[in-house]
Amino acid sequence: MKRKWRTTVFLVSAVIFCIAGYNLWTLRPVSILYVEADWRSPVIVVDHFPLTDKDRINWFLNHENEIKKHYGIITELTTSIDVIDAAGGFFRLEDYPQEDLYCFDSIKSDKRCVQKNIVLEIEIHVPGVVDFQTGNGLTYRISDDGKIETKSY
Repeated sequence: MKRKWRTTVFLVSAVIFCIAGYNLWTLRPVSILYVEADWRSPVIVVDHFPLTDKDRINWFLNHENEIKKHYGIITELTTSIDVIDAAGGFFRLEDYPQEDLYCFDSIKSDKRCVQKNIVLEIEIHVPGVVDFQTGNGLTYRISDDGKIETKSY
């Protein structure tokens, strides 16, 4: 009986710890660290991106106008946008030659590369028709009534 009680306490503690950790993660805001302003396929480098597909898509939708205004990277010619999570920060290419890195020539520093951890791909077909890929193999689209739905082929 004593062993069963300890196991229950351990499991409850683990669940509480996981919920607390998730809540702390989601309360911390996303930071835009760098923007590569390619006119057709810009790249946004962020830190602390949301964990769930829905939260990732909602982050972009909630910040799309701000990104357009502040960085000027979303125009009528933009066809796609990649969002890269640089939680590890920027690296020197020479220090990680075997890693899959995305390096920015426009950064005039030794530390100009991030791990190629694409957490959101936004594909713009025409205004109002946008697909979102989050790395889990699913593609999402905003429905006519504004809901995020899995795109079926």
